[in-house]
Amino acid sequence: MKVAIMGCGPGGSYLYCLLKRRKPEVEVELFDVPHATRCGIQPCGWAVSFPLFHGLLREIALVPDRYVLGRYGQMVIDGIRLRANIAVIDKPLLIKHMLANESPQKIPVNQLDKYDRVIDATGQRAFLPSCEVRVIEAIENRVKVGSLVAPAAFLNNNSWGYSWLIPLGNGEAHFGSLSLRGAAECRLELERLRTELSLGPAICACQGQIWSSGAILPFMHGNVWGLGQSIGLVEPMSGAGITPAMDSARIMVENWDDPVSYEKVVLSRYSSMVRMAQVVHKLARGEAPTMLDAFLSRGASNIVGIYPGITGLIRLVRKIKDKVNGYAD
Repeated sequence: MKVAIMGCGPGGSYLYCLLKRRKPEVEVELFDVPHATRCGIQPCGWAVSFPLFHGLLREIALVPDRYVLGRYGQMVIDGIRLRANIAVIDKPLLIKHMLANESPQKIPVNQLDKYDRVIDATGQRAFLPSCEVRVIEAIENRVKVGSLVAPAAFLNNNSWGYSWLIPLGNGEAHFGSLSLRGAAECRLELERLRTELSLGPAICACQGQIWSSGAILPFMHGNVWGLGQSIGLVEPMSGAGITPAMDSARIMVENWDDPVSYEKVVLSRYSSMVRMAQVVHKLARGEAPTMLDAFLSRGASNIVGIYPGITGLIRLVRKIKDKVNGYAD
């Protein structure tokens, strides 16, 4: 069987590594698009749920701690401390090791019939039928910081969205922002917080998009199978997509000859993403979330590695309500 993996982010790279271990008879070719970022990969904060990350790396015989830049037992959102089990990882090093130093080729055009199966891991549905999704703009800088005890998020002042500081060690952090009002609003929030927090200038910067939809059908089209963001597996509120992409690759290998089961397992495991996307859409309409919204979508926070509990949920929902009501004023 001849397979082409289109896209070598966490999902495509993990799939390649897993196929080499579990299905060595499959002939795999790797393709990717160069990214115009300093680290050479798509923008992201590099934060993951440590329990999910740990389990996924054990599947491919990699030592999780080798890629962990820091582990944190809490997340601070606008001053509210929430219990967590988060790891910040060295994503470029992880991808390099999963690919075993293989160099992907440039993605070809109109050569899909050469392969028995094409894996769309592009994050853009480049080889699957297009669809309409809510896209949230995000901007991220790498900055010098003082001491950070945990990853932190700050709700935006002027429209729904938030900014973040994710410690990377060595006195550096990812400092980013997302907003339903676009990149211009992100830049304003970053400049405001840069002054408030006394942060240094950007060492490097990048811009990306978060798909806020939950799972997107179809997962398959002809000989093309999708995984990761290409099928909507990005946590809609946080943008967390590293472990969902890797996990969908694992589910794909476990259901390699059964596309129906692949789709069924993914939809079941990530159903909370659809509910969280509905909350984001409410915020986009200027409506505040309810406790029921928070309760029904709480499974999405586990994907991120945050475990707020009832008290934490109540405080967070109240804080967001106050912010949304402030936007209306």
